[in-house]
Amino acid sequence: MSIKPLFILGERREVNRKIGLSVFVFLLLSLVGTNFQFIKPVRAATTWTVDDDGPADFHTIQEAIDEAISGDTIFVYNGTYHEHVIINRYNLKVFGQDRDRTVIDGDGTGSVVHVAADRVKVANFTVRDSGDGSTEFTESGVLVTGSNCEIENNIVTRNYHGIMLYYSENDIVRNNLLSQAHVGLYLYGSGGHTVEDNVVTENSFYGVYILQCESNTLSGNNLTYNRYNFHVAGHEQRSAYTQQIDTSNLVDGKPIYYFMNLKEVTINSSTCPNAGCLVVAGSTRVTIKDLILAENNGAGLLLAYTTNSVIENLRVSDSRYGIELRECENIIIDNNEISYNQQDGILLTDTGGTIIKNNVITQQRYRSYAITFIRADSNSLYHNYFDLASTVVVAKFYYDPPNLSINNVWDDGYPPGGNVYSDYTGEDSKNGESQDQEGSDGIGDTPYIIDNDNIDRYPLIRPFACTAEFKHDPEKPAATELITFNASDSSSPNGNITSYEWNFNDGNTTRTTDPIVNHAYNSPGKYAVSLKVRDDAMWNTTAITLTVTFATDFDRDGTVNIVDISIVAIAFGTKEGDENYNVLADLDENSEVNIIDVSIAALDYGKTV
Repeated sequence: MSIKPLFILGERREVNRKIGLSVFVFLLLSLVGTNFQFIKPVRAATTWTVDDDGPADFHTIQEAIDEAISGDTIFVYNGTYHEHVIINRYNLKVFGQDRDRTVIDGDGTGSVVHVAADRVKVANFTVRDSGDGSTEFTESGVLVTGSNCEIENNIVTRNYHGIMLYYSENDIVRNNLLSQAHVGLYLYGSGGHTVEDNVVTENSFYGVYILQCESNTLSGNNLTYNRYNFHVAGHEQRSAYTQQIDTSNLVDGKPIYYFMNLKEVTINSSTCPNAGCLVVAGSTRVTIKDLILAENNGAGLLLAYTTNSVIENLRVSDSRYGIELRECENIIIDNNEISYNQQDGILLTDTGGTIIKNNVITQQRYRSYAITFIRADSNSLYHNYFDLASTVVVAKFYYDPPNLSINNVWDDGYPPGGNVYSDYTGEDSKNGESQDQEGSDGIGDTPYIIDNDNIDRYPLIRPFACTAEFKHDPEKPAATELITFNASDSSSPNGNITSYEWNFNDGNTTRTTDPIVNHAYNSPGKYAVSLKVRDDAMWNTTAITLTVTFATDFDRDGTVNIVDISIVAIAFGTKEGDENYNVLADLDENSEVNIIDVSIAALDYGKTV
């Protein structure tokens, strides 16, 4: 057999290597060439048009979005578009032609517009008819999960939520009309949003609800005719109450006052005139007093993460919660009138060391509670009056965990006693610390049981109430005549009346420590004059209807008639000191009865109060 030279074997190896390299290069070029056909050339941002029944680039909004790239604008002509729009392109602008006539209708299912990308702007649409929240609780007219987006100049109506910002950041909601939803504007999670110049009206639950959503700025928003206009809440999250909300935000025409980080401050009707809603967060040693809060909010007064403060002499009504305390310590709630709230007169959550005394808590709405305790322990309640209608329960306790015992003190010992309950059926024939001695003492002989952990040992049979009475002189006053009102007949079982509060029903009120005040009415009429007397424990009121007649009604019978004109006529031409001079007929008070006085009387002739 022959042996092949080694150089021939080396040549074959070299040939094989070159053939393999050529095949590799051919395959590589083929692969690169194939991929090139799928690479689109980069184009400039453009504007796409949409019209449901006319010439345009597309007939549906979603088709345009699917074709668009970052930076594009989609312009939608007037029409009604029955679709669910998902905007998942970064930095896209979607504009309607006219917000009253460019309609996106969800036909009662899902979210109508879902902004799922960042830096998107949606403007100039009517967005309506989302799902009812039964499929997803986020179903909204406009659902925003992208950040740095703008929702501007839209009408968003007939949805479950109008606009919902859901775990997004730094969005802008501006100049929208939000109506007829469950919640008009819902800020849920994350935060940093700007909400300005929106009208939020006729929503069945909340107008604006901020939940677990921090560092938002609200200005110029008008909330009106919502079941509850405004509320902010955070569950064990202090930062959820960090908001910038100024008094340009209105609830039923009255400003929202939102305060943070106050220290040693008094809030009253002078510092917060005409308040619609009051929130105090992260504060200490604050006194809140002499306010009327009655404008359908989540809470008339909300305190969060606040300590060592006083709430006194408020009238709080017509909200979901009258007074809400969340994560607070050592608050005194004293001498307030809390009524007609939908769910709770007072709501305490994770709050302790509260003293609730001398309040009248009455006539909350259906299926409601005078006070609700959520993990709220070691609070004291005494000398309150609980007016419990058949559908109102004195207290509700939420135990979390279930074996937690909530213990609150419901009386001030003996003999001061506990509270008055309108549904207490016990007798008062005994006295003493053990209620085992003969003779009544104004304290029920048997305890009032709230639940196994909460018992009022000394329920009061009647409140420690003062009496309110007053007289006035003259008895039949005339316009511009100074009237003296005297409440000296008012009394207190404690012997210490602290204030007399007068409402003259002509726009004037006054609060004094003196039982005597003077007041004059500028015009004739019938005025309901009311007096509220307060002492150290409780308060009481009384009112009368005062008839103020004309200065020319000399016989004070309520009508300027011929008898009154005759009085001026008889005194006509006389001066002070003359025999027939009548000071009543000297209407211009110049010490003589002249033609001017006759003219004044003649002008009033026939008038009746």
